[in-house]
Amino acid sequence: MGRDKALVEVDGIPMAARAIAALQGSGADPVVLVGGDATALARFGVEVVADRWPGEGPLAGFATALTAAPLADADIVLVAATDQPWLQAGDLDALVAALTADETAIGAVADRGQGRFDGLPGAWRPMLGPAVVGAVEAGQRRLDHLLELGSVVVVPARRPDALADVDEPADLDHPAR
Repeated sequence: MGRDKALVEVDGIPMAARAIAALQGSGADPVVLVGGDATALARFGVEVVADRWPGEGPLAGFATALTAAPLADADIVLVAATDQPWLQAGDLDALVAALTADETAIGAVADRGQGRFDGLPGAWRPMLGPAVVGAVEAGQRRLDHLLELGSVVVVPARRPDALADVDEPADLDHPAR
């Protein structure tokens, strides 16, 4: 994108603000942003924590989120990517409900219909944090490593188009818009 995606606007609203609204609408409290420009992100009124392993892949950012001080003691941690601007609270509510219903699962993710595991968005048990940190420190970088750590509930996406991510400007012209 050539700049911090969290600050890219979709219909006049920065993607970070959209993610925060979806998380808060689903009852997430507190909401914590991981990585990025802390000064620029401070304007959104939520805590910003530095990525413990910047540039080391999505599993590293995920590990930072699960172990962030205000989240580590939660029952469930919702993790969403700021580059999924069409995500809504209802999409996250379905994940929380699925995880709550399966006490043996470590997490619940939406099936994006792409034939591959993508852990975002997801509802996760924070007790998973130390195992994810260990995986990152052992060189793991991909979110599909989470499947090796325990049972993950895969929930049919309520609105598959809403889970699309934005990686380049052309992605902003998406049907979910």
